[in-house]
Amino acid sequence: KKAEKLLNEPPLTLLLQAQAAQLNGDEDAANRYFSAMLERPEMSFLGVRGLLTQAIKQGNTENALSLARRAYVQQPKTEWVLLALFDLECRAGHWDAALNLLTAGTKQGFLPPDRARKLRASLWLAQSQKEANGGDKSTALYHARRAHELAPGFVPATEIYARQLIDGGKARVAVKVIERT
Repeated sequence: KKAEKLLNEPPLTLLLQAQAAQLNGDEDAANRYFSAMLERPEMSFLGVRGLLTQAIKQGNTENALSLARRAYVQQPKTEWVLLALFDLECRAGHWDAALNLLTAGTKQGFLPPDRARKLRASLWLAQSQKEANGGDKSTALYHARRAHELAPGFVPATEIYARQLIDGGKARVAVKVIERT
């Protein structure tokens, strides 16, 4: 409050008040201040970041995902935004969106190629499992094969690919895949 009177800079004092409320554990006040920042174009991104942090802390994944998407629209080349959105899309099971973010993160240099390859293989495995559970065995096998080929030494990819081959009546091929790995 003193800063507001002395500085006469509403944007700066909004940020100070929001952070002070956070430090004092007053989540409602922090949310109010961060929400007020959304009304000011020069403060909007900071407001979104504050609200996103609050939503993650409170376990409100749906709101966090919405805020992360908003932050990504505002600042798509910001590392923490991309990585937070990637994490939230994965938690929500939005594999295609996560794959697109992974591609963007790799192009922008936020993820080393080895890490990105393993993450991409993991996402294809998740897609494969989802499709297998939904009864689409051919698409499930396709994604499992892609994951295995992308990261042939990644044991979960080999295991899932081999199981799907066996389920499809291709036990000999599955044995060869396992032996190669």
